[in-house]
Amino acid sequence: MKEMGDKMWWIPTSDTNPRGFGISIEAVRELIDKAKKKGNYVSTKYKPLNIGDIEDKYWNNWYNMLKNLALKD
Repeated sequence: MKEMGDKMWWIPTSDTNPRGFGISIEAVRELIDKAKKKGNYVSTKYKPLNIGDIEDKYWNNWYNMLKNLALKD
């Protein structure tokens, strides 16, 4: 990564709340290429979540918890 120099990362501008730094997409690609060459790259294939199902379960659980607390002797 030394060969990338200052193109590897960036610091937030002064008009933001600077909490850290960012890594450029080129640096991420370089890291992935190096991992593939070394044989330790793991491809992450993920299935998108259906937020609607999760949201419904969350609110149903929340409602039931409050209902049980309200009806508790």
